[in-house]
Amino acid sequence: MSESSPLETTLKILPVLGACVTFMWGVWVWKNNADDERAAATAESIRYAESRRIEATRPFLEMQLKLYTEAAQVTSRIATGSGDTSADQRRFWELYTGELSMVEDGAVSKAMVEFGTALEGNADRRDSAQSRRNVSA
Repeated sequence: MSESSPLETTLKILPVLGACVTFMWGVWVWKNNADDERAAATAESIRYAESRRIEATRPFLEMQLKLYTEAAQVTSRIATGSGDTSADQRRFWELYTGELSMVEDGAVSKAMVEFGTALEGNADRRDSAQSRRNVSA
């Protein structure tokens, strides 16, 4: 038997080594693509869930906008004294204690409480002035 030269040994090992490197490269590319696809699927799932959440809350948001608009109109008519103030005050208290309390957030709740307190203060002053007028007459 003849001994092989180092060149022959290297030439025999190179195809096996090349196949191993090619296989490892293929595995790496496959894993990288799978990770990208998984990330894209996760992002799409998140977008879909957010879309569904918005659709599910649409009736609530529409009702909230309707009631906020009505509350703003009623309070502006009361503040400016235009229109039927007693009917507007009655509607304000209906919104305050009923429908609006179901959909209002913290800022709107605070504003309604402040307006209601001011409205009650005005009513108390008006009643006092009326009773003073009745006593003096």
